[in-house]
Amino acid sequence: MRRLIPRAIALVGVLFVVSTAAMAQSPIGSIEKLYGFVEIDAFGVGEFVHAVIPEAVYQASIVKTDYESWAYVTIDGEEHTIGPNSTTPISTFVSDRRQGKGEGFFARVLRELTRSLAPPEDDVIVAGGRAAEVQGPTTAWVFDIDPNEMFAEALHQIDAGRFESAVESLRLIEFPEDGDYEVEEYYVNLAYALMGMGDFHAAMAASFEYALADPEPENACLLTPRLQLIGGIAAYYAEEDEIADASLDAYLQSGPLSTAAVEAISTKYTLLREQNRNAEATSLLRDARRAQPAVDWNAVANQ
Repeated sequence: MRRLIPRAIALVGVLFVVSTAAMAQSPIGSIEKLYGFVEIDAFGVGEFVHAVIPEAVYQASIVKTDYESWAYVTIDGEEHTIGPNSTTPISTFVSDRRQGKGEGFFARVLRELTRSLAPPEDDVIVAGGRAAEVQGPTTAWVFDIDPNEMFAEALHQIDAGRFESAVESLRLIEFPEDGDYEVEEYYVNLAYALMGMGDFHAAMAASFEYALADPEPENACLLTPRLQLIGGIAAYYAEEDEIADASLDAYLQSGPLSTAAVEAISTKYTLLREQNRNAEATSLLRDARRAQPAVDWNAVANQ
Protein backbone atom coordinates (compact mmCIF):
# COMPACT_ATOMS: atom_id res chain seq x y z
CA MET A 1 0.00 0.00 0.00
CA ARG A 2 2.81 2.40 0.84
CA ARG A 3 4.29 1.93 -2.63
CA LEU A 4 1.04 3.09 -4.22
CA ILE A 5 1.07 6.43 -2.41
CA PRO A 6 4.10 7.96 -4.26
CA ARG A 7 2.70 6.74 -7.58
CA ALA A 8 -0.67 8.29 -6.83
CA ILE A 9 0.99 11.56 -5.87
CA ALA A 10 2.99 11.52 -9.10
CA LEU A 11 -0.16 10.85 -11.15
CA VAL A 12 -1.97 13.70 -9.45
CA GLY A 13 1.01 15.95 -10.24
CA VAL A 14 0.90 15.05 -13.95
CA LEU A 15 -2.87 15.57 -14.11
CA PHE A 16 -2.47 18.93 -12.38
CA VAL A 17 0.16 20.07 -14.89
CA VAL A 18 -1.99 18.95 -17.85
CA SER A 19 -5.17 20.52 -16.48
CA THR A 20 -3.35 23.77 -15.70
CA ALA A 21 -1.93 23.86 -19.24
CA ALA A 22 -5.38 23.12 -20.68
CA MET A 23 -6.98 26.01 -18.82
CA ALA A 24 -4.31 28.37 -20.11
CA GLN A 25 -4.82 27.55 -23.79
CA SER A 26 -7.53 27.54 -26.42
CA PRO A 27 -7.63 25.27 -29.49
CA ILE A 28 -6.29 26.81 -32.69
CA GLY A 29 -7.20 23.91 -34.97
CA SER A 30 -7.56 20.16 -35.13
CA ILE A 31 -6.20 16.96 -36.60
CA GLU A 32 -8.86 16.08 -39.17
CA LYS A 33 -7.23 13.03 -40.77
CA LEU A 34 -4.49 10.62 -39.82
CA TYR A 35 -2.97 7.43 -41.11
CA GLY A 36 -1.01 4.93 -39.07
CA PHE A 37 0.33 5.54 -35.58
CA VAL A 38 0.08 9.21 -34.54
CA GLU A 39 0.58 10.64 -31.06
CA ILE A 40 0.00 14.09 -29.64
CA ASP A 41 1.31 16.02 -26.67
CA ALA A 42 -1.62 18.41 -26.61
CA PHE A 43 -0.23 20.98 -24.20
CA GLY A 44 3.51 20.55 -24.60
CA VAL A 45 4.03 18.99 -21.17
CA GLY A 46 5.87 15.87 -22.34
CA GLU A 47 2.87 13.52 -22.22
CA PHE A 48 2.10 11.86 -25.58
CA VAL A 49 -1.14 9.95 -26.16
CA HIS A 50 -2.75 8.36 -29.21
CA ALA A 51 -4.36 10.99 -31.44
CA VAL A 52 -8.03 10.57 -32.37
CA ILE A 53 -10.26 12.18 -34.99
CA PRO A 54 -11.02 15.01 -34.59
CA GLU A 55 -8.23 15.95 -32.17
CA ALA A 56 -7.96 19.55 -30.99
CA VAL A 57 -4.53 21.13 -31.31
CA TYR A 58 -3.16 24.07 -29.35
CA GLN A 59 -0.30 26.52 -29.84
CA ALA A 60 1.89 24.32 -27.61
CA SER A 61 0.84 20.97 -29.13
CA ILE A 62 3.43 18.59 -30.55
CA VAL A 63 2.47 15.87 -33.03
CA LYS A 64 4.58 12.74 -33.42
CA THR A 65 4.25 10.32 -36.33
CA ASP A 66 5.62 6.83 -36.84
CA TYR A 67 7.81 5.80 -39.78
CA GLU A 68 4.82 5.24 -42.10
CA SER A 69 2.28 7.57 -40.48
CA TRP A 70 0.73 10.88 -41.54
CA ALA A 71 -1.28 13.60 -39.81
CA TYR A 72 -3.34 16.32 -41.49
CA VAL A 73 -3.92 19.39 -39.35
CA THR A 74 -6.39 22.16 -40.15
CA ILE A 75 -5.69 25.64 -38.74
CA ASP A 76 -7.87 28.60 -39.74
CA GLY A 77 -9.27 26.60 -42.64
CA GLU A 78 -5.82 25.76 -44.02
CA GLU A 79 -4.56 22.18 -44.09
CA HIS A 80 -1.01 21.35 -43.05
CA THR A 81 0.65 17.98 -43.49
CA ILE A 82 2.94 16.24 -41.02
CA GLY A 83 4.86 13.47 -42.70
CA PRO A 84 6.28 10.17 -41.44
CA ASN A 85 8.84 9.91 -38.65
CA SER A 86 8.30 13.51 -37.55
CA THR A 87 7.99 15.27 -34.22
CA THR A 88 6.49 18.60 -35.20
CA PRO A 89 5.40 21.47 -32.93
CA ILE A 90 2.11 22.96 -34.10
CA SER A 91 3.57 26.40 -33.41
CA THR A 92 5.74 26.06 -36.53
CA PHE A 93 2.60 26.25 -38.69
CA VAL A 94 1.51 29.55 -37.15
CA SER A 95 4.96 31.10 -36.97
CA ASP A 96 5.22 34.85 -37.56
CA ARG A 97 7.78 34.02 -40.25
CA ARG A 98 5.05 32.34 -42.28
CA GLN A 99 2.60 35.20 -41.99
CA GLY A 100 2.06 37.06 -45.25
CA LYS A 101 4.15 34.49 -47.12
CA GLY A 102 2.03 32.34 -49.39
CA GLU A 103 2.88 29.36 -51.56
CA GLY A 104 4.50 31.66 -54.12
CA PHE A 105 7.10 32.85 -51.62
CA PHE A 106 8.13 29.37 -50.55
CA ALA A 107 8.06 28.17 -54.17
CA ARG A 108 10.68 30.84 -54.88
CA VAL A 109 12.74 29.67 -51.90
CA LEU A 110 12.62 26.12 -53.26
CA ARG A 111 13.64 27.30 -56.72
CA GLU A 112 16.63 29.10 -55.23
CA LEU A 113 17.57 26.01 -53.26
CA THR A 114 17.26 23.78 -56.32
CA ARG A 115 20.06 25.67 -58.03
CA SER A 116 22.28 25.28 -54.98
CA LEU A 117 21.65 21.63 -54.11
CA ALA A 118 23.01 19.91 -57.21
CA PRO A 119 25.49 17.18 -56.26
CA PRO A 120 29.13 17.60 -57.26
CA GLU A 121 28.84 15.14 -60.15
CA ASP A 122 25.86 16.81 -61.87
CA ASP A 123 24.63 13.30 -62.70
CA VAL A 124 21.46 13.31 -60.66
CA ILE A 125 20.20 16.70 -59.56
CA VAL A 126 17.71 17.44 -56.87
CA ALA A 127 14.21 18.22 -58.12
CA GLY A 128 14.64 16.29 -61.35
CA GLY A 129 17.40 15.19 -63.69
CA ARG A 130 18.03 11.98 -65.57
CA ALA A 131 16.91 9.76 -62.71
CA ALA A 132 13.57 11.55 -62.65
CA GLU A 133 12.84 10.21 -66.13
CA VAL A 134 12.47 6.72 -64.67
CA GLN A 135 8.86 6.10 -63.69
CA GLY A 136 8.90 4.00 -60.56
CA PRO A 137 6.04 1.91 -59.20
CA THR A 138 3.20 3.36 -57.20
CA THR A 139 3.92 3.49 -53.48
CA ALA A 140 0.54 1.98 -52.59
CA TRP A 141 0.67 -1.61 -51.28
CA VAL A 142 4.37 -2.06 -52.04
CA PHE A 143 5.89 -4.89 -50.03
CA ASP A 144 9.17 -5.66 -51.84
CA ILE A 145 10.87 -2.30 -51.77
CA ASP A 146 13.63 -1.63 -54.27
CA PRO A 147 15.52 1.39 -52.89
CA ASN A 148 16.68 2.47 -56.34
CA GLU A 149 13.17 2.38 -57.80
CA MET A 150 11.73 4.25 -54.82
CA PHE A 151 14.47 6.85 -55.02
CA ALA A 152 13.90 7.37 -58.75
CA GLU A 153 10.15 7.62 -58.10
CA ALA A 154 10.77 10.23 -55.41
CA LEU A 155 12.85 12.36 -57.78
CA HIS A 156 10.09 12.10 -60.36
CA GLN A 157 7.52 13.26 -57.78
CA ILE A 158 9.72 16.15 -56.64
CA ASP A 159 10.17 17.23 -60.23
CA ALA A 160 6.37 17.28 -60.59
CA GLY A 161 5.92 19.22 -57.34
CA ARG A 162 4.20 16.29 -55.61
CA PHE A 163 6.21 16.57 -52.42
CA GLU A 164 3.95 14.44 -50.24
CA SER A 165 4.27 11.51 -52.66
CA ALA A 166 8.04 12.04 -52.75
CA VAL A 167 8.25 11.86 -48.96
CA GLU A 168 6.14 8.71 -48.99
CA SER A 169 8.44 7.04 -51.53
CA LEU A 170 11.59 8.03 -49.64
CA ARG A 171 10.25 6.93 -46.28
CA LEU A 172 9.39 3.52 -47.73
CA ILE A 173 13.15 2.99 -48.08
CA GLU A 174 13.90 1.51 -44.68
CA PHE A 175 17.67 1.41 -45.15
CA PRO A 176 18.80 4.29 -47.43
CA GLU A 177 22.36 2.98 -47.48
CA ASP A 178 21.21 -0.06 -49.48
CA GLY A 179 20.65 1.97 -52.66
CA ASP A 180 23.09 2.76 -55.47
CA TYR A 181 22.72 6.51 -54.85
CA GLU A 182 24.73 8.47 -52.30
CA VAL A 183 23.19 8.40 -48.82
CA GLU A 184 23.63 12.17 -48.59
CA GLU A 185 21.55 12.50 -51.78
CA TYR A 186 18.73 10.60 -50.09
CA TYR A 187 18.61 13.00 -47.14
CA VAL A 188 18.99 16.11 -49.31
CA ASN A 189 15.95 15.07 -51.31
CA LEU A 190 14.00 14.01 -48.21
CA ALA A 191 14.62 17.33 -46.46
CA TYR A 192 13.84 19.21 -49.67
CA ALA A 193 10.53 17.34 -50.15
CA LEU A 194 9.52 17.89 -46.52
CA MET A 195 10.21 21.60 -46.92
CA GLY A 196 8.16 21.62 -50.12
CA MET A 197 5.37 19.93 -48.18
CA GLY A 198 5.51 22.75 -45.64
CA ASP A 199 6.83 20.81 -42.63
CA PHE A 200 9.97 22.81 -41.89
CA HIS A 201 10.59 21.21 -38.52
CA ALA A 202 10.63 17.74 -40.08
CA ALA A 203 12.88 19.01 -42.89
CA MET A 204 15.36 20.29 -40.31
CA ALA A 205 15.28 16.95 -38.46
CA ALA A 206 15.78 14.98 -41.68
CA SER A 207 18.93 16.99 -42.43
CA PHE A 208 20.44 15.93 -39.11
CA GLU A 209 19.18 12.37 -39.52
CA TYR A 210 21.91 11.95 -42.14
CA ALA A 211 24.50 12.23 -39.35
CA LEU A 212 22.41 10.15 -36.91
CA ALA A 213 22.40 13.25 -34.74
CA ASP A 214 19.78 15.28 -32.92
CA PRO A 215 19.02 18.71 -34.35
CA GLU A 216 21.31 20.71 -32.09
CA PRO A 217 23.63 23.65 -32.86
CA GLU A 218 26.75 21.69 -31.92
CA ASN A 219 25.86 18.97 -34.44
CA ALA A 220 25.66 21.28 -37.46
CA CYS A 221 29.35 20.63 -38.15
CA LEU A 222 28.51 16.95 -38.77
CA LEU A 223 26.42 17.75 -41.84
CA THR A 224 27.59 18.18 -45.41
CA PRO A 225 27.36 21.72 -46.83
CA ARG A 226 24.17 20.92 -48.76
CA LEU A 227 22.46 19.61 -45.63
CA GLN A 228 23.74 22.58 -43.62
CA LEU A 229 22.12 24.81 -46.23
CA ILE A 230 18.71 23.18 -46.36
CA GLY A 231 18.71 22.30 -42.64
CA GLY A 232 19.61 25.87 -41.69
CA ILE A 233 16.86 27.43 -43.81
CA ALA A 234 14.33 24.88 -42.57
CA ALA A 235 15.39 25.60 -38.97
CA TYR A 236 14.84 29.32 -39.54
CA TYR A 237 11.23 28.83 -40.63
CA ALA A 238 10.75 26.31 -37.81
CA GLU A 239 11.86 29.11 -35.43
CA GLU A 240 14.82 27.07 -34.20
CA ASP A 241 17.12 30.07 -34.30
CA GLU A 242 20.20 28.58 -32.63
CA ILE A 243 20.17 25.62 -35.03
CA ALA A 244 19.59 27.93 -38.00
CA ASP A 245 22.45 30.18 -36.88
CA ALA A 246 24.92 27.32 -36.45
CA SER A 247 23.92 25.52 -39.66
CA LEU A 248 24.03 28.60 -41.87
CA ASP A 249 27.35 29.67 -40.33
CA ALA A 250 28.82 26.24 -41.06
CA TYR A 251 27.51 26.37 -44.63
CA LEU A 252 28.81 29.87 -45.34
CA GLN A 253 32.21 28.92 -43.96
CA SER A 254 32.41 25.77 -46.10
CA GLY A 255 33.29 27.66 -49.29
CA PRO A 256 33.80 31.11 -50.80
CA LEU A 257 30.96 33.61 -50.49
CA SER A 258 31.03 34.00 -54.26
CA THR A 259 29.51 30.53 -54.67
CA ALA A 260 27.17 30.59 -51.65
CA ALA A 261 23.43 30.25 -52.17
CA VAL A 262 21.72 33.64 -52.16
CA GLU A 263 18.94 32.17 -50.01
CA ALA A 264 21.48 31.20 -47.32
CA ILE A 265 22.94 34.70 -47.22
CA SER A 266 19.46 36.24 -47.22
CA THR A 267 18.22 34.02 -44.39
CA LYS A 268 21.37 34.59 -42.31
CA TYR A 269 21.11 38.36 -42.88
CA THR A 270 17.44 38.37 -41.79
CA LEU A 271 18.22 36.28 -38.72
CA LEU A 272 21.02 38.63 -37.69
CA ARG A 273 18.71 41.62 -38.04
CA GLU A 274 16.01 39.93 -35.97
CA GLN A 275 18.60 39.25 -33.26
CA ASN A 276 19.66 42.93 -33.31
CA ARG A 277 23.12 41.92 -34.52
CA ASN A 278 23.00 44.76 -37.00
CA ALA A 279 26.74 45.28 -37.39
CA GLU A 280 27.20 41.63 -38.36
CA ALA A 281 24.25 41.83 -40.75
CA THR A 282 25.67 44.93 -42.44
CA SER A 283 29.08 43.30 -42.75
CA LEU A 284 27.59 40.15 -44.29
CA LEU A 285 25.60 42.14 -46.84
CA ARG A 286 28.65 44.24 -47.74
CA ASP A 287 30.75 41.12 -48.31
CA ALA A 288 27.95 39.54 -50.34
CA ARG A 289 27.75 42.59 -52.63
CA ARG A 290 31.46 42.30 -53.34
CA ALA A 291 31.37 38.52 -53.80
CA GLN A 292 28.26 38.39 -56.02
CA PRO A 293 27.85 41.81 -57.68
CA ALA A 294 25.24 40.58 -60.18
CA VAL A 295 22.70 39.93 -57.41
CA ASP A 296 20.19 42.64 -56.50
CA TRP A 297 21.10 42.69 -52.82
CA ASN A 298 18.81 45.66 -52.11
CA ALA A 299 15.84 43.51 -53.07
CA VAL A 300 17.20 40.58 -51.05
CA ALA A 301 17.67 42.77 -47.97
CA ASN A 302 14.15 44.20 -48.20
CA GLN A 303 12.21 41.02 -48.95
